Amino acid sequence: MHESPDPRKVSDADFATLAEFRSALRKFLRTSEEIARSLGLTPQQHQVLLAIRGFPGGTPPTISQLAARLHVRHNS
Repeated sequence: MHESPDPRKVSDADFATLAEFRSALRKFLRTSEEIARSLGLTPQQHQVLLAIRGFPGGTPPTISQLAARLHVRHNS
């Protein structure tokens, strides 16, 4: 099992890097949601389509595989 790093040992530079990454990630997610909506899709629909189209192996994913890929329970 992986232990969380002690936040007292994380440098200010590390926090700055993490904050920048988090900001870039949020910008990407917001932009993706806006593009999906402009195409008449909900962000969730876009994520499902992306997960199906990008699934490795050349075969469509099962519901369980799709749920795992989206980090949701298969009955949600």
